[in-house]
Amino acid sequence: MNVGMGTYIIITSVYSGAGVSNDRVVFYRGPACTVPTGLVKINSKVAYTVGKATTKKDEMKVFPVTLTILSWQLIQNGTVIKSGGPVPTMFDIFSIKGNRLYTSGTTKGSPGTMPNPTERPTMLDMVNYYTRQ
Repeated sequence: MNVGMGTYIIITSVYSGAGVSNDRVVFYRGPACTVPTGLVKINSKVAYTVGKATTKKDEMKVFPVTLTILSWQLIQNGTVIKSGGPVPTMFDIFSIKGNRLYTSGTTKGSPGTMPNPTERPTMLDMVNYYTRQ
């Protein structure tokens, strides 16, 4: 996913049924994502809750999701350069179709950082998506 200025990312997320996930964001130079920059962000504990689905275009069920990154680390060439948490709660939406997970794509790959659920994104990004492995 292009995050601007020639930098691209690959995000690997693991979700448990217990409402906790973790993410690994690896930064690359160029769209082929073959040349890593050496920068990696690890969201080691993300609490999430999923709300009731609504049905949108093409009969896709769209779910509201609320996420809070409780702890994270920024790593450059194997060395932790910054860490922290928690970050402000994020309100987003998602839908699953086949092996694809679609989100709003707000802020180029990150869930929306809206201050309250009433400002939650309403449109799915159908171009950029996660693939279930």
